[in-house]
Amino acid sequence: MQLLEALIRQSALPGLQSPQHPGIPLSHSALLVNARGEHRIGHEIKTEIQSADRIDLLCSFIKWSGLRLLRKPLQEFIDRGGILRVITTVYMGTI
Repeated sequence: MQLLEALIRQSALPGLQSPQHPGIPLSHSALLVNARGEHRIGHEIKTEIQSADRIDLLCSFIKWSGLRLLRKPLQEFIDRGGILRVITTVYMGTI
């Protein structure tokens, strides 16, 4: 309970930093297209991972270039006890 209160008041526990807020919260409908000057999907997902305690990731396929961007934040998430579930395909052998 103290940790929750600290997040709300931010001054309750010295040195505690609240997670960075995403530019577009995943609770809102938005189209992320990775266009110049727009919110980048990789950055938005990394920001959401910081405050998650469970992640259910559903994606049509996974490419190594995308996994490479999220590997460290996902590993840190798992290391702090987060639950990660990934549902995907092997569409055309893409990786």
